[in-house]
Amino acid sequence: MKRLALFFLVAITGCQSAPVEAVAQPAHEVPTQVDSMSYFLNAIDSATLKGEELVLAAGYFAKNDSAVKSSAPGLMKAGLVCMNEGRTRLVGVNYLIALTRIYPSHEYAPEALMQLGLFFQNEIQDSQRSAQYLRTLVERYPTHPLASDAQQLLLLMGGDDELETVRNWLNKN
Repeated sequence: MKRLALFFLVAITGCQSAPVEAVAQPAHEVPTQVDSMSYFLNAIDSATLKGEELVLAAGYFAKNDSAVKSSAPGLMKAGLVCMNEGRTRLVGVNYLIALTRIYPSHEYAPEALMQLGLFFQNEIQDSQRSAQYLRTLVERYPTHPLASDAQQLLLLMGGDDELETVRNWLNKN
């Protein structure tokens, strides 16, 4: 009987796990469930989304179109993240366009128009489409602080001979 008790004591003691040491977890463990949308949006707000997670976020936003379109902040954040990820650039552009159409009175609408204008001018070299978004910003939101910036960009793009000369000179130097 003593042997049996000793055996159980050894067995119980042997089965107990060793003390668990704290295992370093990544700063942000990317969820795979329904809360991914809020995770990515919160990470964008706190400026903690970096590197590989930006790629994951862009892919997630591109696949979960209806969730993204449920709010103007979601469209803005997803649009900017997607526009900066090569494979989802056009998805991002579409999100910003959707923001300006679905939520035209939201505070992000003028910013989305400015981002679209800059994107088409700098990334696609489509001055005509860029000017279209900048003119829309000026017409819809004439008192917004970005309206004067958009107006100045339109003047620079306008083909005025003097401005064109300055632009050419700057590009050469």
